Amino acid sequence: PSAAAPPRTVSAAGLDGVRQVLAAGGAPEQLAEKAVDALGERAAEALREDPWQLLGVPGVRPEQADGFARALLGGECGPGDERRAQALVAWLLERAALEGHTVLESSALRAALAQQSVPDPDEALQTAIADGAVLV
Repeated sequence: PSAAAPPRTVSAAGLDGVRQVLAAGGAPEQLAEKAVDALGERAAEALREDPWQLLGVPGVRPEQADGFARALLGGECGPGDERRAQALVAWLLERAALEGHTVLESSALRAALAQQSVPDPDEALQTAIADGAVLV
């Protein structure tokens, strides 16, 4: 077994910035430390630019990330947003890995994306592959 990674250190101001973004999006401020652990020192900026990055925080579900994105982006967000699709691909693959899978058939991933209301699951998967977010 390998040693656990040391917790990230971030300034109090950086942590406050994450708390402010979380609060603006209606997410619990208690997620701030987990967000920094998952997203790094620039977590506040990352969440402002791509609210669906919240799915990278352990315990956050897609419907919660969608609500967070709606609160931050308003009418600019929707189920077809590429950022949402990419975050969902990563989230679905992570869930599969936690269940012991080392690979997931593309058809299963497309079906799971469709269940999450992604308008074009094939395009979402192809984009994630092209962007290097997943390996074939």
